Amino acid sequence: MIFEESLQTGETPDDWRKANVTPIFKKGDRNDPANYRPVSLTSQVCKMLETVVRDNILNHLKENDLLSDKQHGFREGRSCLSNLLTTLEDWTSILDDGDCVDVAYLDFKKAFDLVSHKHLLLKLQKYGINGQVGNWIKAFLENRKQRVVIRGQVSDELDVLSGVPQGSVLGPILFLIFINDLPNCTTCPVCMFADDSKIYCRVPRERNGKPELEGSHELLQNDLNELHKWATKWKMSFNVNKCKVMHLRYGNPRQEYELDGTVLSETSEERDLGVVIDSDLKFSKNIKGIVAKANRMIGMIKISFESLDDDMFLNLYNTLVRPLLEYCVHAWSPYLQRDITLLENVQRRTTRLVRILKNKDYETRLKELKLTKLEDRRTRGDMILTYRLINGLEGIDYRKFFLLVNTPYDTRGHSKRIARTLLNLEVRRNFFSRISFQEE
Repeated sequence: MIFEESLQTGETPDDWRKANVTPIFKKGDRNDPANYRPVSLTSQVCKMLETVVRDNILNHLKENDLLSDKQHGFREGRSCLSNLLTTLEDWTSILDDGDCVDVAYLDFKKAFDLVSHKHLLLKLQKYGINGQVGNWIKAFLENRKQRVVIRGQVSDELDVLSGVPQGSVLGPILFLIFINDLPNCTTCPVCMFADDSKIYCRVPRERNGKPELEGSHELLQNDLNELHKWATKWKMSFNVNKCKVMHLRYGNPRQEYELDGTVLSETSEERDLGVVIDSDLKFSKNIKGIVAKANRMIGMIKISFESLDDDMFLNLYNTLVRPLLEYCVHAWSPYLQRDITLLENVQRRTTRLVRILKNKDYETRLKELKLTKLEDRRTRGDMILTYRLINGLEGIDYRKFFLLVNTPYDTRGHSKRIARTLLNLEVRRNFFSRISFQEE
């Protein structure tokens, strides 16, 4: 009854619009408040109604195909993995053609906090979200108050004049709607996960008098100018000092790019959605970082438990260690033997924590614990993902990755056989969409 009354009148109780802000440390100097992410703890009752409103908004956007295909954040069937797979598929394909890639990683300044309520409501109307729902969202956003709570100490309440509440149910989808038209002002490909955005272009190498191809660095610079105009128009801003440019492939002319009059700094590696991307796309640095983090976790487990039985070990390993070794693994799966061995040694070392198995060989330990080698798990995972993509069980079109054999005279196999293509570079031959041929 309260929910129905709230929706019909377009009003919300005061306590639904109050938030206790808890600062979550990100990275850097712990004494710098800018290095903390403000997460709002809001009314649990309000979150129940937010869930109903959010689900209806998502259904409306999906039925009318309103969300940009470039957006991978907070969407069913989309994830960090789909974002990375899509961009790396394009990059490795361009490199295999003999050209280079320039990538601009963009960073918004306080993206969720600077969203203008006025402009957000305008965009909601543009996408057909008005009437009772539109009025309720307006009431939900306006006259909000928040206070910071740290270790029992409470600050004074302050008015919230802009932004979508981080920690609320509606916040993520409202932000997606606000930033949804950003790719429309570019000609080069854009890939987004919420506010984390990257834009890239094909840069032809100078060889044998080959003419320039569409997508050269001039287009990327023009797009960066248009993105700055978009941000200015909608009262957003880029953190130019954190925006970077990466040049992929040797022979790259390494052009400079500007954003808001500032030359973007170059980088040879960048952490992209938790995965370290380097300019040679071999992911060795990413793997070394993963192994170091996993080894630290193993050390913590070792000093925390004097003895582990099988069940205790499996619970700890499957929860705290193996997820580190397999996060977005389809995108960076190792093909160099030294990297494969480096990852496998983590599991090899971890299984020795079970005291009764400590003196047995690795294969016996795996058999006793009902585990498989990480390399075998990666192969199985690639096959499962390939199946899900081809059968439409993921939120991205399989044709971004695979070309199926579709010849009426082909009487062998089945209708979903993947077509083989000739490849030039190792980095392309060992990428997810190509190693499927080796696993058929």
